[in-house]
Amino acid sequence: MHNYKKLAIYERSLSLAIDFIPETDSIRPYKLSEQIADSCVSVPSNIAEGSERSSEKDFIRFLEYAAGSNSELITQLKICIGAKRMDVDLAQKYLLEAEEIHSMIHGFIKNLRK
Repeated sequence: MHNYKKLAIYERSLSLAIDFIPETDSIRPYKLSEQIADSCVSVPSNIAEGSERSSEKDFIRFLEYAAGSNSELITQLKICIGAKRMDVDLAQKYLLEAEEIHSMIHGFIKNLRK
């Protein structure tokens, strides 16, 4: 088992969710705002849940769920930028962080599979 509290991907994704969720209140339509918040919360939540599983294979599966949610977040941020639903500079900041988290998750999965 892994201690999720010590994982950089957990810390970074948790910080992103905490920082970004308050910004979603102004995004319209509300459905997009809700989807973004759900994606943000899902990334660190899946990392934490997976770390408590009894096998490495299960942990990897939950990391893949986290990666999927993070990819959703990246897509939603790109939609916000393209549709001008939030400040572009702010959206770009969160997009950059989500893309870095994406790379970290996939790197971690790759190392676990070795």
